[in-house]
Amino acid sequence: MENNTSSGGNEGLLPTRRKFLGMAAASGAAMAVCPALAAGLDEFVGWPEGYGMLVDLTRCVGCRKCEEACNRVNNLPPPEKAFDDESVFARHRRPTSTAYTVVNKYIDPEFEDLLGFRKVQCNHCNEPACASACPAHAYQKTPEGAVVYDENLCFGCRYCMVACPYGVPAFRYDSALEPKIVKCTFCHERVKKGEMPGCAETCPTGALLFGKRSDLLFVARERIRRDSGDYVHHIFGESEAGGSAWLYLSSVPFGDLGFPVNLPKKPMIEYTKGYLASVPLVLTIWPALFGMFYSAVRYRQPAELEAPMEPTLAPYRAQGVSFYSWFMDKLFMGMGFKDYALSLVTPVNAIFAAILAMGLWLLGTRFFYGLAAVTHASDTDPWGLLIGWGLFVGVPFSATGFVITTAYYIFGYKALKPYVRISVLAGLLGYLFAVIYLMIDLGRPWRIYYPMFVSFGPASVLFLVAWHVALYTTVQALEFSPTFFEWIMSRRVKRWAMRITVAMTIFGIILSTLHQSALGALFLLAPGKLHPLWYSTYLPVFFLASSIYAAAAFVIIIIATTAWLLKDRCGQEFLGNLDPITLALGNGAAIGLYVYVALKVIGVAHDDLWSLLSTSYGTLFLTEVGAFALAPAVMLTLAVRWNSPGAVRWSSLLALMGVALNRLNICSVAFNWQIPGHLTAVIPPMTEVGVALMVTVVHILVFAWIVNRMPVAKQEEGTPGAAAR
Repeated sequence: MENNTSSGGNEGLLPTRRKFLGMAAASGAAMAVCPALAAGLDEFVGWPEGYGMLVDLTRCVGCRKCEEACNRVNNLPPPEKAFDDESVFARHRRPTSTAYTVVNKYIDPEFEDLLGFRKVQCNHCNEPACASACPAHAYQKTPEGAVVYDENLCFGCRYCMVACPYGVPAFRYDSALEPKIVKCTFCHERVKKGEMPGCAETCPTGALLFGKRSDLLFVARERIRRDSGDYVHHIFGESEAGGSAWLYLSSVPFGDLGFPVNLPKKPMIEYTKGYLASVPLVLTIWPALFGMFYSAVRYRQPAELEAPMEPTLAPYRAQGVSFYSWFMDKLFMGMGFKDYALSLVTPVNAIFAAILAMGLWLLGTRFFYGLAAVTHASDTDPWGLLIGWGLFVGVPFSATGFVITTAYYIFGYKALKPYVRISVLAGLLGYLFAVIYLMIDLGRPWRIYYPMFVSFGPASVLFLVAWHVALYTTVQALEFSPTFFEWIMSRRVKRWAMRITVAMTIFGIILSTLHQSALGALFLLAPGKLHPLWYSTYLPVFFLASSIYAAAAFVIIIIATTAWLLKDRCGQEFLGNLDPITLALGNGAAIGLYVYVALKVIGVAHDDLWSLLSTSYGTLFLTEVGAFALAPAVMLTLAVRWNSPGAVRWSSLLALMGVALNRLNICSVAFNWQIPGHLTAVIPPMTEVGVALMVTVVHILVFAWIVNRMPVAKQEEGTPGAAAR
């Protein structure tokens, strides 16, 4: 046996020859990496001489000796019930963080006859979905046949649990310091030494046969040929999800024994290859395309005159005011510390303080006792409210910067000028807090940088999401930097920041296109786990399309709320154009909603899912699309026609609720929908709701703090010509 394993002024914004050559060079560099990316997506030919296990379920008597041997060989803690206790068969179990394999008993529900027993463990796929999903390359398929996991590279994202078609990986949610994935190792170290896996070595009935996978397939076919009446004429694992090292024979239909019979034949990575292959195209085409749009718009429009006056510190220095005194005066909004502290004592702030105190206590509990202390912490539903709300809902809402800067800078919609900064701020904070939610939910947040700097998993969609979100957060910080530098009256640095605005906008379009769609592409690896009404090969398109109208709707809500609650911090230009811009954005959101609804109908028709619309999940789907997408589209259309900004705002709120419902359905409600008791299992506990509420309150407070101080919705005093860029 082999033992080896494998400016100030407009001239800074105009496209110069140098900038054009720079964009061309960037596109060329992206083209250069295309072959490398494509090479990473080549089909894995497998290990022909790899080992496997043939499980003949007609010979399994449910003695659970394999469970006992696995427990002994892997030094696992003793089970709650003895291995000879048959009461465990009262329910169907799954592998856990303390049991790598389990045996379940299946009874005919109609006649109560014994159908058989089934051993459940990692099937060690030929092209494992977990390895395709892991952004840190913590999984590897070895030449011996095992899929091994390196806990030293894992940062606890649990995407492998989402992707696994058999739902096998378990997670140690109750550990704060050593949370990790746990699964069957196929006794890899024993096999490399020439020994057999513990379960096969112990099985008293010969139900487990260990050997070369190619030989086992021959044996399985011979048994079916010789005793055709005793077996279903199919070898489970030969081709399911691309095939696996573990193969099964049965005398009853595999579905009766809990096998996932709706699995595709091709490997799961085939579902993300097309999306990953499109990334180089976006990197090369988008800069040229949107650069061309920008150049055409700027050519047709007269150049804006830069205001002659900008804020400086010279008057303060002339009066002998120190920088520290000046800066503290800005922080406390012209009040002394005592007066400022007293101004914070309000009923609303008291409520916020109570929520923050509760949330901080829950946050401490999470990091001292692990995720199990505050979340629903399920191996079947690895992503709960923190990821569903904080990431999958928060990110499309945060497309405000991407959509508004594109409309203003690239397509020349100058009426948006007073609202560009607040849109960028909303987007920047949205992404920052999405990362905060992620840090709270990650098993090992101290390793969040691993996929980007330590161990790369370029075949993973989550790897792209990590890079894109990190880069786009940086881009939005740079886009917002002119506001900050204007606030601290750093005129020279602000001019530098302004020179890169258009370049950052185009870069932001690229990154937003990729990561907004990539959030949908994450679920392409789960065709058998996500309900068919929500699963589609068009998921990336659905996510991108919904993020665009969500951004327009969210800007409508943000600017209205800011004008209502922070009116004294809003300039005349901001307030005076509020209703016309609300109507314009409402019209745009309506168009986006109509496009989205049409895409969803096409998705149902493409996969011929009409019959599923009459089911309970079909009712939920129709409610989501009809009441929260089509209805707000019609309402927005009528509100714009009737010139009613208030109706536009209420309709926009309904559209945002629809986006949130869609994301939560995909992330939790419609995921693993076929598991009994699933709908009650995904209801988050109040502790998890408390953590999410606390982070949301902090998000609101930070947004209000910045708007109250910086020239976000109002020109900086003493700067009559400050531009709202």
